[in-house]
Amino acid sequence: MKHVYLAALHALGFTQKQLFQASKEFEDISALYESLSSSQLGKLGIGQDKSQKILEKKENLSVSDLEKVLAQRKVQLVTFFDAEYPESLKQLSSPPFLLYVRWTLSSKPWLWIVGARKMTTYGKQAIEKIVPSLLENFCIISGGAMGCDAEAHKAALASSGSTIAVIGTGIDIDYPAFHSNLYDQIISWGGGIISQFPVWEPANGYNFPVRNELVAGLSLGVVVVEAEEKSGSLITAKLALDLGKDVYAFPGDISRSQSSGCNRLIQRGEAKLVMEGADILEEYNLASEVPLSETISFDNEQEKQIYEVLLTESLTLDGIVQKTLFSFSEVSTATSMMEIKWWLKKDVWGSYILAL
Repeated sequence: MKHVYLAALHALGFTQKQLFQASKEFEDISALYESLSSSQLGKLGIGQDKSQKILEKKENLSVSDLEKVLAQRKVQLVTFFDAEYPESLKQLSSPPFLLYVRWTLSSKPWLWIVGARKMTTYGKQAIEKIVPSLLENFCIISGGAMGCDAEAHKAALASSGSTIAVIGTGIDIDYPAFHSNLYDQIISWGGGIISQFPVWEPANGYNFPVRNELVAGLSLGVVVVEAEEKSGSLITAKLALDLGKDVYAFPGDISRSQSSGCNRLIQRGEAKLVMEGADILEEYNLASEVPLSETISFDNEQEKQIYEVLLTESLTLDGIVQKTLFSFSEVSTATSMMEIKWWLKKDVWGSYILAL
């Protein structure tokens, strides 16, 4: 119950730092909330003007309504002192004291995929190529935004992998709104949604740089898929570098603005050039010495080629036909046999993915 009252104070306007201080100075947070006064707020270093706004806001805030919101979304409140709090965040200079978490947090190391909101076909292909090969060893984390963020989450889900969205709004708000289904799919497939902002907090320009620091703190490294030279993605890469994180970047067409930032990171030696997942895996001594396809005894050429095209992306039957140039009947027969052998399975959208 203490955590709910911390969330209530947060919703009133307490900063993360002030929540930390309140938790240390007041043993009973519920009592603090119920008897909140200017003098108590003053003890926490909150000025008179802000104190007045907090007390006015308290008149209209219902703790029971807040509890209902948290319950409806199955939100877990995690403080700095809880066992569930990510250790990596404690390395930040000002780690958030209170996190709002929907569902579960993967125990695998986290890799942050970031890129342009105006994603190109090249960016989409790069994500579809790299993400499936990383899922055995990493959880894919991104910001839930349009473009490369959303595509990273979708690519992980398409390969039955875990993914986490770190959002820049309150945990009760789906932003952008049309990603509501995406967030539900992340939850239903064992992933998670994280926020450090109070319930009912809308999207605003100030939150996203703060969100990016949280993601950088959570991640082992960041993969920049597409970025212009003056872009949020490049600022994100700089933040990761400042925190001592590994940075990777996809090279791109020198005439395309969406690739200029990535190319510059590589040119300056600030990011490792990557073209496939193995380029990242080898940095952590995780690269397989023998491709899995060489350890499987295929019955025919159709099975071998189908397996190889599915190494980099999920495909429907029609997509496999286009990639392999086999007839529809040949592909249909081969995929059926491969499903029986447990080599393939279908994802939530009905596309084929590797089961091995």
